[in-house]
Amino acid sequence: SIVGWDDNYSATNFVSTTSSSTPAGNGAWLIKNSYGTKIYVDSKGKIYYEPAADRTEYQMGNDGYFYVSYYDKEICQAVMAVDNVEPATDVNKYSYAKPDLAYLDRQLLSMTKFDKKNTDAEVLESFNVGTLEKGDNVKIYFGTEEDFQKATLVAEKNITNLGTTNIKANKKIVWAHGMIYQYLLMSPAFEKMYSKFDKIVSIQRQLGNDLGGCTDLERIILISNYIQNKVQFVAHNNVSEGKKGFYYTDSNGIIVDYNVLFPQTVLFNGFGVCEGIGKATSILLNNPEININANCVRSSSHLWNIVQIDGVWYYVDNTWAITRNPNQYEDALKAKEFTSQYLLFGTDMANNMGHHIPIDYSPLISTTDYDDNRISTSVKKLVRKHRFTNYDEPVFSSRFIPFKS
Repeated sequence: SIVGWDDNYSATNFVSTTSSSTPAGNGAWLIKNSYGTKIYVDSKGKIYYEPAADRTEYQMGNDGYFYVSYYDKEICQAVMAVDNVEPATDVNKYSYAKPDLAYLDRQLLSMTKFDKKNTDAEVLESFNVGTLEKGDNVKIYFGTEEDFQKATLVAEKNITNLGTTNIKANKKIVWAHGMIYQYLLMSPAFEKMYSKFDKIVSIQRQLGNDLGGCTDLERIILISNYIQNKVQFVAHNNVSEGKKGFYYTDSNGIIVDYNVLFPQTVLFNGFGVCEGIGKATSILLNNPEININANCVRSSSHLWNIVQIDGVWYYVDNTWAITRNPNQYEDALKAKEFTSQYLLFGTDMANNMGHHIPIDYSPLISTTDYDDNRISTSVKKLVRKHRFTNYDEPVFSSRFIPFKS
């Protein structure tokens, strides 16, 4: 990531490995290497971000920071900027982490409370909601009491796009002070989604039966094994970036859009991105059948899990177990067999990995990793009854384009 710049950084600080020339002028971008502070180079000069016997270790700049000249032709191929943007004035945005209640009944999807502390009167003009499919009908009600029957319909829209949609209020709503309540009516698309809950419960119960008699550690391992076996990493619009290059997926007419963010896509269709994979992991662990305390945690660019075992919290990242699996299909971001490399690790490892610095609240995480010998011993026991190799084939075929060396 570009985190800064220096217009006066001398061109003589750069040394070419192929010629005696230097950049045409001074100035450089300050770069933070998101993969960590070290790189590993094999005998052919190919760069990796994980150690191996045939690779030489190098420090990446100064604790992962380094300069790249303004005149570098590769980094400047896709630099974009926006100017002439008019600043918004007298506009306040009120947001929330999650609704207070979700799926209230077959009529309501959620209720959200907003507590306004200042006494300046404001006019509510619009609402942002997440939408699941085009053609869906969204209705929003507004009230000053925690009673839906006293709320008033203030916004309605037929959805034309996926993701976040802004819906204008159809009447003037003056808000001076205190608590207000926003109600989101159950829509056809959400009704369809919630009808799949029975299928999720069925998966949980089946796994619960399969994991009967297992320890907490064995349950965590087997859920990770289940995700790694079943799921292919496929990003929005079928273009996925791995460690070694891009994967262009042929989804054969199956929609690959914002649905990659949803756990039901991961659980029912076998593909998704970190958000869907992390949420699916929580669903499979944190339920009455498996009964492991787990949740999601988010950085600025990634989502993974926190899991509690023996009273201590650790990280689990099944997305990286798939996309950085040492035994991976050549033409897909899909694991061939189980890896425990990203299972129950601590903050020391997370800080060295990059992408794993939480931006939201999480409990105190162990600095050190869980005992690797205990994990290995449990895996050796579990392989007698469970499949840890010869994983399922990828859901979709892909065309792999490696990064330029």
